[in-house]
Amino acid sequence: MGESVVMAHRGTAERFGCWLAKQYRRLAHQELRLTHWVIRRGVSSPIARALPWLAKFIVLGLLLYVAFWLALLFGFAFAGAWVVKAESRMTPEQRGEWRDGQDGHGFYRDGHRVD
Repeated sequence: MGESVVMAHRGTAERFGCWLAKQYRRLAHQELRLTHWVIRRGVSSPIARALPWLAKFIVLGLLLYVAFWLALLFGFAFAGAWVVKAESRMTPEQRGEWRDGQDGHGFYRDGHRVD
């Protein structure tokens, strides 16, 4: 009788890893094609080989720049939300207010001028 061979099922992680490796090989091949194209145009070999690295460093710098500003934006948003939450817990007497009082115009908290 014939032998049946059971093929192992490839999981999602394995398929994703194969796809990622294929994309990396494709990118490496495109970099090599670019380097050879630049060399054929008369650029020296060391400079042509440095161009892909230069492009990668520029992209990395742009990504870090954007990440810095996003982190700063989220940090200020978090701090603002924290201040609003802390302020909402205060009673009106604890918050204080600007008004004309016994000691003149100013910021009063608990009946006393604090500015």
